[in-house]
Amino acid sequence: MDFSFIKKYIRPAKKEWREKQERSPELDWRVLLFITFFLYCVAIGSAMYVFFNADENSGAYVAESGGTKIISAEMLHDVVVYYEGKVKELEILKENGIDTADPSR
Repeated sequence: MDFSFIKKYIRPAKKEWREKQERSPELDWRVLLFITFFLYCVAIGSAMYVFFNADENSGAYVAESGGTKIISAEMLHDVVVYYEGKVKELEILKENGIDTADPSR
């Protein structure tokens, strides 16, 4: 019995369709370069956005007075108090020493 008529239903007859489905190294490199270029543009765009908007939206750290920007005194005081506490902790550690486990004992 001859089943050759079924072949046209099992496999497409057009060679062009199958050739388009095959992957080539040139296509892989194009896709890789396109994705890399796209991600590069996104990174540059987001960096520019942050760079240009950082000066405008920094109201929590800087107060404006008469067109000039000055550092907020309250925040500066909080930072100084924080680091004074860190200096005290460091002095205590220097005086008392640090207990470390000796693995040789």
